[in-house]
Amino acid sequence: MTIRAQTCWLLLVVSLFAGRTCAETPDQLRALDRGWAEATMHADVTALTRLLSDDLICTHTDGERQTKREFIASITKGDIRYDAIEFEDSTARVYRNTGVTVSRMRIKLTVANTDVKLHPCLCTCG
Repeated sequence: MTIRAQTCWLLLVVSLFAGRTCAETPDQLRALDRGWAEATMHADVTALTRLLSDDLICTHTDGERQTKREFIASITKGDIRYDAIEFEDSTARVYRNTGVTVSRMRIKLTVANTDVKLHPCLCTCG
């Protein structure tokens, strides 16, 4: 993954939690988002494997995509280190058996020994 792609962090995540967890309320959905953030900051492979859907596709703002395996590998190999993921606001909705969250975040990360600060919008569906 290139530095350019990393600095244009996730704009859209599809099927983040599909088939992995069960959320019946908006608060449970927001808790899953925060669980993902904590697991990502700590490079917790076990938690990420449990939380993320096997068919995860991360699409970056430059169009580059990552699978679940590629996302987990990028943080466990040290290609990227997430120092902070802070949620500014989050809207969550449950529609029958589908949950959707849209969150604005501030992310501090390190890519190739370069500190990067981002302010993306993250949409998760599952």
